[in-house]
Amino acid sequence: MPDAHPFFALPSSAQHIFIGKLVAVSGVIVVAAGTLFYWAGVLPLLLPLLAILLSIIAPFFDVPSLVKNKKLTYVSNFLLIEHTRGTVLTLHTATLFDYYFLFTADMNARERKKRALTGILDGLITLCNDQILSATPEQTVRLTTFVLNERTANKLGMREVSKDYLQTFILYYNYINLTMCQSLLNKRLSLPSVKNIKTYEGSTRLLAENKAYLMQLKTRIA
Repeated sequence: MPDAHPFFALPSSAQHIFIGKLVAVSGVIVVAAGTLFYWAGVLPLLLPLLAILLSIIAPFFDVPSLVKNKKLTYVSNFLLIEHTRGTVLTLHTATLFDYYFLFTADMNARERKKRALTGILDGLITLCNDQILSATPEQTVRLTTFVLNERTANKLGMREVSKDYLQTFILYYNYINLTMCQSLLNKRLSLPSVKNIKTYEGSTRLLAENKAYLMQLKTRIA
C-alpha cells in the first residue's frame, strides 16, 4: 500500500468517520429527494436517482473493502491490480475514490493530469521490478484507462482491444461516476466519451522489456 495515499494514511477511526459521513449525506439526499418526488407525484424517479447515487459512492466503499480483503492491491496511488482467478493480470487506473483524495484544490488541470500519468507510470515501473513479471514472462496484462493514450501504450508493447458487452454496459452504468472522475482530472465539467476509454493488452515480458522507456517517459513528464 503506497504510504502517500491520504485515505489509507488515516487512522481506522478517521476512515470510519469519513465513511459514516458519506452514508449520512447520501441518506439525507435520498430522503429529501424522495419527499420532493412524492409530493410532485413522480416517486418512481427515485429509482434512477438511487442508481446514480450508488454508482458515485460505490468506490468509496468497494476500494477500501477490496484492499482489506486483498482482492485489490495498489502498486502506486494511481494503479491497482485486481486479483482474479484468471490468468490475465488485470490493472485498473485510479477511481473516483482516489481522485477525491489525491487531488488538492490548489492543483490546476495540468498538474492533475501530470500527477495521474506519473502515478500510472510509477505503478508500471513497480510492476517491472516485481518478480512476478520474470516468473510469468508471457502472462497477459490488461489495462483499462482514459489517461494513457494509444501511442504511449503501443510503445509499451500493448495494443488496444475491443471491450466486451459487459464491460461496455458497466462503463455506461457508471457514466456519472466517470464524468466526475474526468471533471476532477480536468478541473472543469467534462463529459467523457466511452469510446475514449481504452482497454489495452500486452505481455509482462514486453512490459518489462520497456522499463527503460517507462523511466524515460516519467523523467520527461516530471
